[in-house]
Amino acid sequence: VGFCLMLDLQLVGRAADYAADIIAELQREPADLVVANDMLLGVQLGCEAIGQPFVVMACNVMPYPIVPGIPPMGPGLTPAVTDADHALHAEVRAGTLAIFDSRLDLYNSARARHGLAPLEHLVDQVFAAEKFLLATTRAFDFAPEEIPDFVEYVGPQLDDNKWSKPWTNPFPEDDQRPLVLVGFSTTFQDHAGILQ
Repeated sequence: VGFCLMLDLQLVGRAADYAADIIAELQREPADLVVANDMLLGVQLGCEAIGQPFVVMACNVMPYPIVPGIPPMGPGLTPAVTDADHALHAEVRAGTLAIFDSRLDLYNSARARHGLAPLEHLVDQVFAAEKFLLATTRAFDFAPEEIPDFVEYVGPQLDDNKWSKPWTNPFPEDDQRPLVLVGFSTTFQDHAGILQ
């Protein structure tokens, strides 16, 4: 349900709005290259519509089946080894594509309004990009030895942000209790119980 909401509210439902925004911005101030987030398909659509070179940047490749051998998004599978593993991966990947493609007609309507041919699968939009950049390391994706030239690992983006402040230890310097750092996803995944 959550993923379908994301399709409706961001990836597909607002794609025409994102396309209009990027086209208007590029007309106001042209760019040599646009770096588009992988989840903003409308930005990619807009760039493709006006012939604007762009790359897609993602934190992982899992939603897009563009690297053979990488486990599919969702259940946290490790790389397939057995025939049963391969069959399970294929089934999960097909299910993910089916969810994406449940909004394909709506997305293709937006593409048609911009004079673009329909896609066979919603995730095919990324192939209009010059490159698919992954802001992570190969180890996190279980990347195989050979990956398509279209995909490039550029490492995590760890530049200091401008909105956070340096951490100040709230405990006395002689406090011997262990200090534990806990990191969670950037999206809410019902962490309340774990935090407690």
